[in-house]
Amino acid sequence: MSRPGRNMIVVGADESESSLLAIDWAADESVRRGAALHVVNVVTPWLVDVPGDPGATRVRQQLLDHGRDVVGLAVARARDRVPGLEVTGEHAGGQPARVLIERAAAGDSVSGFGGHQSSPSSV
Repeated sequence: MSRPGRNMIVVGADESESSLLAIDWAADESVRRGAALHVVNVVTPWLVDVPGDPGATRVRQQLLDHGRDVVGLAVARARDRVPGLEVTGEHAGGQPARVLIERAAAGDSVSGFGGHQSSPSSV
């Protein structure tokens, strides 16, 4: 799994319109800074960790599969927007803000999403 490093922009991805805007912004910003782009989709653990529930395993797998699809589409969107851009993707579990901050700790910038915000925010 790729880990962001120096000279990398990190962006959170889900299926919201604000996430799509954040991906576009992050791809453009990556070009301006000469940086690579790392796309992260995060699922909150409590959505999938239900001990003793036989249905939880099925739901967990569906969420993981869906998260991978979201990452794949986000990576493709960034690559289509900026051909030749170095783009990596990751699906992770945890609290979204915390995971994005951890991934961006060694990078240049992080662009987040609120799930339904009207525009991306940059830290």
